[in-house]
Amino acid sequence: MTRYGLILSCSQRKRITERPMRAIDLYDGYYYRILRKLFREGYGQSLDIRIVSAKYGVIGPRDQISWYDTRMTRQIADHMHFETVAQLSRWIDQGKYPQVFINLGAEYLRAIEGLEQRVLPSVQLVFANGGIGSKGAQMKTWILYTDNAVANTTTNLKEQGR
Repeated sequence: MTRYGLILSCSQRKRITERPMRAIDLYDGYYYRILRKLFREGYGQSLDIRIVSAKYGVIGPRDQISWYDTRMTRQIADHMHFETVAQLSRWIDQGKYPQVFINLGAEYLRAIEGLEQRVLPSVQLVFANGGIGSKGAQMKTWILYTDNAVANTTTNLKEQGR
């Protein structure tokens, strides 16, 4: 099955908890609510996700993390830039994704600056743009598109007897 990559920033809005929990559940911002709703509806099965966190760096959605209140700043983005680009480019190349959707704010984009030069030429990086509502709609549309692309590929392979 073809896999697709999704890169998100962490969220300022978090669930209040004293215990560590999965990043995908701790973060409670707009994009995470969209994601969880799509997952509940059965979408996003072909996604691999990485989160760029101001505190934890690059993490996976199932990584257990604790509540924190660290905002991404220019200084933090500059400090974590080299390692963030290295980790994400390795992840993208190992995943052999045809497309990676990137939904990051301005300071987070600073932390991944130059990523497009570090990934395989066959990988298409798709950047969300505009305001929060527009970025959320673009992300949702892209996730639905990837699910349809995977479904069509699976159907075509079954029809061809593979």
